[in-house]
Amino acid sequence: MISKKMVYVGTYTKDGIYIFDFENGKLIEKGLSDPTINPSYLVQNDDYSILYSVNETAEFNGTNGGGVSAFKIDQETGELTLFNSQKTEGKHPCHLCLVENNLFVANYTEGTISQLPINLDGSIGEISHVYKHVGSGPNKERQEAPHVHFVTHHQTHLCAVDLGIDQILYYRFENNELIKDYNISLKPGSGPRHLAFLNSFTYVVNELSSEVVVIKERNIIQIVSTLPSNFSENSYAAAIKISPDYQFLYVSNRGYDSIAIYKIDELSGMLTLIDIVSTLGVFPRDFSIIDDYLLVCNQQSSSVVSFKIDQKTGQLTSLYSISVPNPVCIKIIELK
Repeated sequence: MISKKMVYVGTYTKDGIYIFDFENGKLIEKGLSDPTINPSYLVQNDDYSILYSVNETAEFNGTNGGGVSAFKIDQETGELTLFNSQKTEGKHPCHLCLVENNLFVANYTEGTISQLPINLDGSIGEISHVYKHVGSGPNKERQEAPHVHFVTHHQTHLCAVDLGIDQILYYRFENNELIKDYNISLKPGSGPRHLAFLNSFTYVVNELSSEVVVIKERNIIQIVSTLPSNFSENSYAAAIKISPDYQFLYVSNRGYDSIAIYKIDELSGMLTLIDIVSTLGVFPRDFSIIDDYLLVCNQQSSSVVSFKIDQKTGQLTSLYSISVPNPVCIKIIELK
């Protein structure tokens, strides 16, 4: 059976999620989902039948806080139909993940994690729990309070990255609730944003300090910059991804609008900077990798650019660009 690669782009608009076919590095526009506001991060379920989106707002359907929405994926066409939505009881939800029939949502402004059950049909149930972080950091503009920016499941824990308190918090599950287990503290003011895992290594991208932190078994073993040594203007690191062959790590920079490319040492997990490549646009907030292609969302120039990855060197060569209004998240799904 021939697989079909679909690309879904979340935006800061009221339009919905933009839908594309993907063939040989080229995006072919298919249309839009049903309308939804600010679908700034997307995640699919295991059988690719449902796509879930945050709605990154301060008010959703007349209630305080943001929302989450579920979309049915047409397995023939890749089209999206709104299934249902729920409130998160937290302002500006910016990330989400699925764990054991639950949807966990990072509410940035509130500094909370919302837990919502997933029903048997894939729709989202009403919120069951809210978990609140506490504390602050030294950056008075960005760290005046907790700001949960990322949630994911790894092995036995749910991991939450909090930019406001410079911590990664690890929760275990007990009776379908989250119980805080331990945390890893990062350099004050660094502002951790997202992370990626590889074997026993954790790679954290710090938004405020534009660095990647390498952690092994709760110990920091390396910190590397995502910027050239001679760059002194404002820049904010954003997304972090590992190549499918586990040889390379990529990070996007907003300000010094680029992708930093690192070689991963197979044994030590340490990073060596290979190059920093322009994204051919402004403010690359997110990117995604499939096979030997990397697709990046340039938020402020309203473009999605595809690159070819050299499998031997990790280098990027630009292929194609398409206009998309305020793109901030990109998800590639391979339908069977």
